[in-house]
Amino acid sequence: MGLALANAFVRAGVQLSLCDRDEAKVGERAAQLGARAYGSAAEMAPVCDLLVLCVKPGDMKAACESVRGTPALLVSVAAGVSLEAVSAWTASSRLVRAMPNTPARIGQGITALAAHESLGAEDLARATELFAFAGAVVLVDESQMHAVTALSGSGPAFLIAYAEAMIAAGTAQGLAADVAESLVLATISGTSAWIAASGGTGLAELRSQVTSKGGTTAAGLGVLQQWGFDGVLRATVEAASQRSAQMADAFR
Repeated sequence: MGLALANAFVRAGVQLSLCDRDEAKVGERAAQLGARAYGSAAEMAPVCDLLVLCVKPGDMKAACESVRGTPALLVSVAAGVSLEAVSAWTASSRLVRAMPNTPARIGQGITALAAHESLGAEDLARATELFAFAGAVVLVDESQMHAVTALSGSGPAFLIAYAEAMIAAGTAQGLAADVAESLVLATISGTSAWIAASGGTGLAELRSQVTSKGGTTAAGLGVLQQWGFDGVLRATVEAASQRSAQMADAFR
């Protein structure tokens, strides 16, 4: 996720500094991105006015403590780690919690931001502007971040799993694997673009435009309903959301 965001920010002309526990890796990545590399967060923090802490949840406490006391605006991109925990570890309330997703790599992601209760409007606007370089931005209350993590943070993997299943279904009907893949991926990207260009037409209406009564689409949708497609998706998102909540409990 860190690399995806770094790519988006650099494309937008943001002056970027990087650090990582793996000094060889960060040097290589910094050279690729035209960024400045630092050996540690503690070394980098004094020269930055905004720090994006993008590490695994289990590494978040150490990362926060390494920049404890910094006056910089801090943005946490660690799933399941609360603003309360980050504030305690950093001794700061200039905090924003972010949940982006991997399409940020190409500027087509979406990020949910939740602000610390003491954060000023100017700081929130700055964080919003930064993450807009990676795609769309929505503002949410922190209590909604578990649902956000499940829906859009994990969502790309769920959609890829759907695509893989559709491709397998196509090959089961006798299509060559490469043909099935081309058909499925183009259908997904084209449908997404069609929805975006629909001018606010509701999804149910768009679906009805594809579904002739008694036709092939209706037959397929009937099977999805019969097999509880909606329920499976609700259970999928709920499981991811519950896991996010469990992670939050572990880092209190």
